[in-house]
Amino acid sequence: MLYGTMLSLKITRAERFIKVEKSSSRIYFMSMKTFPECEIWPGPMEGVARAAFVAAVAKLDLASRWMTPFLRVSAAAVPGKAVARFLAPFLATGRPATLQLMGDDPDKIAETAHAAETFGIAGITLTRGCPSRRVVRRRAGGAVLADVSMIGRIAQSVREKTGNLPFSVKIRSGRSNWREIEDFLPELAASPAIDCIFYHCRTVEESYRAVPDRRERFRRCAELAGGKPLILNGDLGFDEETIAILGECRAAGAMFARNWMRDPFLLRRCENRTAPSPEAGRRIFFDEFRAAGAPRGAVLEIARMLWGKESAEFARALAETR
Repeated sequence: MLYGTMLSLKITRAERFIKVEKSSSRIYFMSMKTFPECEIWPGPMEGVARAAFVAAVAKLDLASRWMTPFLRVSAAAVPGKAVARFLAPFLATGRPATLQLMGDDPDKIAETAHAAETFGIAGITLTRGCPSRRVVRRRAGGAVLADVSMIGRIAQSVREKTGNLPFSVKIRSGRSNWREIEDFLPELAASPAIDCIFYHCRTVEESYRAVPDRRERFRRCAELAGGKPLILNGDLGFDEETIAILGECRAAGAMFARNWMRDPFLLRRCENRTAPSPEAGRRIFFDEFRAAGAPRGAVLEIARMLWGKESAEFARALAETR
């Protein structure tokens, strides 16, 4: 066991746990609920997944794999040394890392992917779903979501340059209407050069807003994918609805981002491993993140994500970091 000797624990309606591991002052429970066997992915955490964050996640064993933030490929292929620096924090953890690339030039992306392959990455993902206004204004990310012919050329070029390195594409439902997937998803799913599709149920314009019909969107995506492996994303959690969605869609996996930051041990829980309560987990992760040497600005940003800017915990973090 990771955290000491197994102890028995009386089950209560509120806790719904069956086992507990205890080490020092930390207590890790195992839930009675069983999450489906599938790949559990951390979101790429753009702007957050820097060295201290990656180190804290690894130290607490919060993720079994990585999806990196995007590495932009623009005027030229990214040099090998720059790729190595970008990947270093992730590869140092010993966990498989998939490199997320953003760009439109098939040859340059393929060259960058080939350079990354030499460092032992687990795969390449082409992002076409970033909703950032800055990214979209630059005609990247979600702005070129439906350019299926370009995605196909990139996929084929990467396949030819890297051989059997897994290649996936990360998409949203569309620019403004989620039904746009009807136009581009079947062609993506039919491409033999694409091994997997990461699907976020919201549109680019919906950004991070909750959508009431996400279950319908997930189901339709699964129908259009025609059996292509799907990793689902969009307000998923350790709950009955998520479990039902994954089953209905026969999903290959699930990706968690914002909900992961509200419950840092969420991925462990979804892998049916022991984890503390969400509130205890937030404090454990925050303390580990600070101990990893994160700068003050990053510490406050993580505190905001964990507890909210109006919370007493954020005020406490503000006082602790002065």
